[in-house]
Amino acid sequence: MRILYITPRINNQGGVAKVLSIKTDYLIRKWGHEIHILTQNKGNEDLFFSFHPKIRLHDNILKGKGLAYFRSYQQQLQQTVDAVQPDLVIVTDNGYKAFLIPYTLKTKARLIFESHGSLYNTEKPMGRIGTQGVTRFKKIGVKRYDLVVFLSKANQEEWGIFAKAKVIPNPIVLPGEKSTVTRTQTVIAVSRNSYEKGIDRLLAIWQKVAQANPDWKLVIYGSTEGYYDLNQLATEFGILNSVSFLAPVRDIEAEYDRAAVYAMTSRFEGFPMVLLEAMRSGLPTIAYDCPCGPAAIIENEHTGFLIADEAILDYANALDTLLKEAELRNKLGANAQQAVKKYEASVIMEEWNTVLHSLISTTI
Repeated sequence: MRILYITPRINNQGGVAKVLSIKTDYLIRKWGHEIHILTQNKGNEDLFFSFHPKIRLHDNILKGKGLAYFRSYQQQLQQTVDAVQPDLVIVTDNGYKAFLIPYTLKTKARLIFESHGSLYNTEKPMGRIGTQGVTRFKKIGVKRYDLVVFLSKANQEEWGIFAKAKVIPNPIVLPGEKSTVTRTQTVIAVSRNSYEKGIDRLLAIWQKVAQANPDWKLVIYGSTEGYYDLNQLATEFGILNSVSFLAPVRDIEAEYDRAAVYAMTSRFEGFPMVLLEAMRSGLPTIAYDCPCGPAAIIENEHTGFLIADEAILDYANALDTLLKEAELRNKLGANAQQAVKKYEASVIMEEWNTVLHSLISTTI
């Protein structure tokens, strides 16, 4: 089976790149599928994660803005599809242009849209009318795909699409036996600096927690460049001495193993890989119940804490409790480590392979 993935880039440290590296590796090693990945604007250079050497990488250089940009995208996409002649095209690009692909791409391949975010996800605050317009545009476009794959039932319900749809969560690779590492008094977060990831909210919460827990540190992995001036925010909150902003690292698992709590304050999510990875390392997690990923992963008061969105005092109180109660952290972390096993790649990818074959041979 020849499969073409379409995604903006795979050379960053984001969750889409990480899960794509896991899925494509499995599809090649287990079933011998021929995998192609199409990125844009050198999005396949200097890869952060390891990808299988048999993957065939393609890249389109896009120029211009607005309509000129989309025309460039459409023309080069068509050229790539004509050259590859895939059986299946899987789109993991959740940007606006992804919702036009079914209208403009000429191919006999079956088209799959993979939802990696909330329907209401935006890169910046948007008014009610703008939000309604974008939402309608997405809902109309996505229905033209042969199959839509959601990462959680909540995401599917948010979109309101049940025909020609499947729910398949992200897979993770479970580790082998590891030596015991002493955990430090560290709260860890792994996130890019964008509006939807809400690091500004985490810093505001840490301001309320740090003074009562002077031995604890908040460590955030991800570039400080982006939507917010994070150093300026930390200075304004008076927490610069207890917060560290570190560059992304490839061996993030080692940092999870040394930390004691994972904190997430996203405004929007899909099915966050960072939560799965933190739980795999035995970390209790705490997150806002934002649309629409954390609630599908965290079982409140069993594997971590799920806080009503924007309830900053509730979040701060729950985080303070975690910092003060080691026994609770250990209990929640152990539960999390067991709960995450259902997302093991061997289980999830069997389901994917079945869906891919059925899509080619029958109508879903």
